[in-house]
Amino acid sequence: MQVWLRRLGLVGAVPNLLVDVGGQAEEIDFGWVAPRVGLEVSPFFTHGSAAQQAADARKRRRLGLADWRIVEATDADLSDFEAFLPTARVIATHLGVHEIGQPTTLRRAQ
Repeated sequence: MQVWLRRLGLVGAVPNLLVDVGGQAEEIDFGWVAPRVGLEVSPFFTHGSAAQQAADARKRRRLGLADWRIVEATDADLSDFEAFLPTARVIATHLGVHEIGQPTTLRRAQ
């Protein structure tokens, strides 16, 4: 995920950011601190149960009350780089970035 974000110019996210929300810590998968924007990566195999979905909803509400804007990436968004682009555009909008970087080819180290 960090590679994709970097390729798109969406830099500065802190992975596994702990945010104090009313004296309780909430972890955001990737958080941009100053603009209070977070990316939650929610694949079905770890977030598909009813209990986990309820916990995720509570977490998003709590973060929203603390003025955080949370963008969620699910399995469909995570399938490949191109599928992630619409989610990346939402993140960019929240960050005030008008145009995300163009995809570039990653080269393997020789």
